[in-house]
Amino acid sequence: MGTITNPDGVGSARAKGCKDEVLLHLKIVSGIIVDARFVAKGCVESVLAMEALTDRIKGMDVQESTKIDLRGLTVDVHATELALDALERAAENYIHNRPADFIFKKILGYKEGTDPECGFED
Repeated sequence: MGTITNPDGVGSARAKGCKDEVLLHLKIVSGIIVDARFVAKGCVESVLAMEALTDRIKGMDVQESTKIDLRGLTVDVHATELALDALERAAENYIHNRPADFIFKKILGYKEGTDPECGFED
């Protein structure tokens, strides 16, 4: 629990129909989530879902983390959906705010030492 100073990705979500609200901070190095912390207001299930989420995504590639399955962790489906919504928004925030070299190297597959004109493997 808590926040990260100067996070690389930030996502928040609010549940429809209740007042549960979560804020997720990610620290990401070379596309890998090295730390994840959250602040949650709401039911115990929302806190448990966020706790499970942050434990599971540490060490994962930021893009792969959005495919995580949290079903069965809590009886409250909305809590799981809330956690996943916050993660998706934090990942989007990170990807949309990354410098161009992240896009070329991580997402598009640029590898140093490849074709000097375009930077991609043949």
